[in-house]
Amino acid sequence: MKQNFKTKQQLSIFIMGLFVLLSTMFFVLLNVLRTRINGLPIDEKDNFYINFSEIFDVFVYFLYYTTLSNIFLGFVMMILSFKYNSEKVLKWTFNAIILITITFLVYWALISWTQKWKDISRSIGSIITRCINPILGFICLFIVRKKVRFCIKSVLLCSILVISYFLFAFIVYFATGANENFKNGAIIYKFLHFYRPFYVKNGQLAIIIPLDIIIFLIGLFVPIAIGYFWKFVYRIQNAKCKKQ
Repeated sequence: MKQNFKTKQQLSIFIMGLFVLLSTMFFVLLNVLRTRINGLPIDEKDNFYINFSEIFDVFVYFLYYTTLSNIFLGFVMMILSFKYNSEKVLKWTFNAIILITITFLVYWALISWTQKWKDISRSIGSIITRCINPILGFICLFIVRKKVRFCIKSVLLCSILVISYFLFAFIVYFATGANENFKNGAIIYKFLHFYRPFYVKNGQLAIIIPLDIIIFLIGLFVPIAIGYFWKFVYRIQNAKCKKQ
């Protein structure tokens, strides 16, 4: 394999990217198989919430932000291993790190404490896709830190992607919430319940609407903040932004 890569760094990035991609697909397919055999996990059945799986069945496992960001990271890292000096690939690598950082932060700050850790296989899957894989991405960025250039226009694409994901969740929620007077609807994450945002169970619109707006503001500004964070940590230089 070494003869296909000019440097050890490229080989390392390829191996890490392959691990990210294969491990993510393994746990996604494992969850699909388990759900087909045993039904939806008990902790995902909640009378207080309508789960995305009730609308999308097992395909919900492919719609989780964790899955999407991990697959994107894995693909980009593998492409980077072959196109090590491509300016465009390096920009998308930086974007992939921003997106996987969101996975890391959101899961451990908002979701991990609601998970049932007694299920060993699901716990291992969470640790790999929400901790180990993001760390591999951080290592990848460290390897190419002197090649990557910071471009705010490129980083804004991450904001667009995150807002688009929130908008998708918002549309599905309202499309499925008519029978509940829009006080309930299908959600992919409990903190993204648009009538009970961030786990708030208060029905006052004066609280709900500002929190829903905050969700989209987070989608706009958090990717930018993370981009500047990595720029500062790895001392990434600025670049003239070109059209993507």
